[in-house]
Amino acid sequence: MARRIFALTLALALALCCAASAEVVENPNFVFDDLPLTEEPIEASVVIARHYNSGEPEDVWFWKFAEEFMGIRFQVELTDDAALYKQLSFAAGTMPDLYLDMNLSSTEIMTYGASEGQLLAVDEYITPEYMPNLYALLEEHPEWRSLITAADGHIYTFPRLAYEPDWSFAEGRYYLNSRWLEEMGLEMPETLDALIEALYAFKALDENNVPVGGADQAYNFEGYLLNALGYLARGQFSVGLRDGEVVFPFGDRERFGEFVTLMNQFYEDGILSPDYYTLDSTTVSSLIAEDRTLLIAQAPYVFVPNTYKEWACVTPLTSEWNDTKQWLPSSNYILLGALAISSNCAEEKLPALLKFVDWFYTEETYAFGGMGPLTSQKDYQMGMVSGWYMTEDRYTHYPDMDAGTSGFASEYDYQMGLIKGWFDGWGLQSMGGSQLLAGYENIGKQYNLEDGDDFYRYSVMQSLVPYVVEGFPDIVFFTPEQSEEIIDLKTTLENYAKEQVAAFVTGSRPLEELEDYFDELDGMGYQDYLQYYVDYYANYTAE
Repeated sequence: MARRIFALTLALALALCCAASAEVVENPNFVFDDLPLTEEPIEASVVIARHYNSGEPEDVWFWKFAEEFMGIRFQVELTDDAALYKQLSFAAGTMPDLYLDMNLSSTEIMTYGASEGQLLAVDEYITPEYMPNLYALLEEHPEWRSLITAADGHIYTFPRLAYEPDWSFAEGRYYLNSRWLEEMGLEMPETLDALIEALYAFKALDENNVPVGGADQAYNFEGYLLNALGYLARGQFSVGLRDGEVVFPFGDRERFGEFVTLMNQFYEDGILSPDYYTLDSTTVSSLIAEDRTLLIAQAPYVFVPNTYKEWACVTPLTSEWNDTKQWLPSSNYILLGALAISSNCAEEKLPALLKFVDWFYTEETYAFGGMGPLTSQKDYQMGMVSGWYMTEDRYTHYPDMDAGTSGFASEYDYQMGLIKGWFDGWGLQSMGGSQLLAGYENIGKQYNLEDGDDFYRYSVMQSLVPYVVEGFPDIVFFTPEQSEEIIDLKTTLENYAKEQVAAFVTGSRPLEELEDYFDELDGMGYQDYLQYYVDYYANYTAE
């Protein structure tokens, strides 16, 4: 398949970030006339992946709103290890009613849905009677239905849908400190060699500096290096493309050794932390806040809310192995596996939960669930939040955020900690849904560069989005039998590779044994694992 570059007019994006007016207007005071969703209140259990800024369920407005106004009392459990939770709960049969923001992959959907029957097949309920909003969307966009339908013809998860991608979520959030680059007399790196020069120059300023402000399990930066080596993949263990060929970087004999060798060099020379494989997000955040890092792998305002403008989004790098600047878009804007109902859910709860799920398949209700009530919607605030309002320039304002009394560094942290508590949800996402909710015409996303979250998104639009190309498809379904084999191979290969790559990087295994490592992977079934995806991609590109 010919590579497709997604064209954008950045001049338009620039124009959109300019404020037309800051006049405050009165927001409409309306109520949702379809609430409550059930005549008799019900209880339902839900598990959610915990993120660094997730609020505790008892402090999150949405769960109280669901109980008071929707008629559903959720028993909410946060898990620090979504992968382990899924593995153990399905193995033991102790599934909650709902899995939310648990990143259910296509292979997990086939295994736990099609094969084991532990995820409910919901396609029979996507009807005008049970789920009119989602039904109408899938009738209007049959290609969406095709994307979310598993290989056995059933639908097992409720997706996040969108009419167009949020381009500001291009894969990866990598930033270099422009103040330090300027002080060192260096430009933003355009090549891998220039990046290496900058990292070593920063280390030379102070031996206590840790140029890479990230770690294996906390704000991982490795995708930036993999991209410089020519990989279009979302990480070492993600399927991707290299020079048009399907690869998993960790098993790619042709080029992955270059990555491991460079990482070993960085580790030995103090470019990486000596605790790279054990650092947690709190420690990494402290290093960044102490101004001891040059490269970070997260939106800057998360770490330095007062100086985020000192950080510049990277641009894709070229190298001796890669002569083309290219970048992946965000993972498919049709998000699979966002929400699922398990087979443990009692039948009598199902009508109310289906209504609950369907409620968010409008632009306004999706925005409401993520942003909370307007300042004028006093009843919906329940004394937990003060609401938000929108000015004519389409900027949103939370009064306690504007006053500096919220206790949160950004609107995103505020929403995660106080409003909703999940990261990737389900429903109909729209960049202008909040505008409709506030009573305005939807004119698209407006970037307020005085807001840290908007600043990072706009910088991504400028620096990365022009280089976005098509990669390996994000939504891939195999047969139940293939999925079971893939999961077994994936678990075995990844566990071994993670251990061995760490050994190479830290020097406990010599680089001279890299060829042995690739032979070992092949002996464990790597080529069989890869072939599933090679065959899939061949069929995909032939369509």
